[in-house]
Amino acid sequence: MLYRYWIIRFVPNVARGEFTNIGIVCGRDGGDWHARFETRGARATGVTQADLQTVGPWLRWFQHNIENGVSDLDATTSEWLEQLRVRQANTLQLAQPLPIDVTSAVEGVDLLFPHLVERADTRVRDSPTRPQIRRRLKDALVARRGYTLNRDLFQSPETRIGRQRVNFDLLRESAQGNILTDVWSFNVKNFDRLEQEIRSSNFMISTLRDHGASFEVQPEKFEPVGPESLIEVIYDPPKSESPQAVDVFEAAREAWASQGVEMLTLSATNAQLARPNEYPGSSLTLEASRTWDSNVLQRVDGPRALQ
Repeated sequence: MLYRYWIIRFVPNVARGEFTNIGIVCGRDGGDWHARFETRGARATGVTQADLQTVGPWLRWFQHNIENGVSDLDATTSEWLEQLRVRQANTLQLAQPLPIDVTSAVEGVDLLFPHLVERADTRVRDSPTRPQIRRRLKDALVARRGYTLNRDLFQSPETRIGRQRVNFDLLRESAQGNILTDVWSFNVKNFDRLEQEIRSSNFMISTLRDHGASFEVQPEKFEPVGPESLIEVIYDPPKSESPQAVDVFEAAREAWASQGVEMLTLSATNAQLARPNEYPGSSLTLEASRTWDSNVLQRVDGPRALQ
């Protein structure tokens, strides 16, 4: 399927005409759109942190329009981007659009970003943190699955399990029941702390499986979560092959499997959310198992991040 993409450039000195590629936007009219930015590596070309901070509000505005439409009534279009490209002849500029044959806007950005934007000095450190994964997943569920925050999607809701009060990363309501989601990154510096956090989480999951729980939808208003509720974990597997990283990762997967927790890698989640939802209300793991065979899942299980 034919898509178009634009490179977003940072031009700190317009008179000199020197620029650094800091982003990609890809999409097609009447279809999906996706954008990704990387500003950290621009500092290697002599750009200061203060320079980059000035473009932050524009990047956030642009990202919002790409993901949510130019307004409540108008979707993002190539015409809007072209008008913006003509006007945007200052510190931030859009290059001429070019075609790319991909199946989705996310796939287009994934293919282009490492070659046109990502820099070698930032790529190794580019694994998303747990808060970043949580935020991106929440944004994707709202933008691509039609959830509404604080109506049928809750971020870090207080969950009561007996006398204990804990927080899952996300809870979403569906016709099949409540779905609890936790996200984890295994690309961290302190594996001792990560292991402790996962053990604590698994203890609470075990208690929930025995007794059920309730979560706070409004101040002092709680709804029940049954012992058989769907619990899913989305994780970014370790890039390190150190014995400690492997041990912590395998121990976590073993514990999740023993408690009936559904597991999906971050890259597979990213690919799944880019597709139309054929199974509303299902867990992301169930969507994936019904959509692909295991070989396809292995192919998409690469170093992508959820946008």
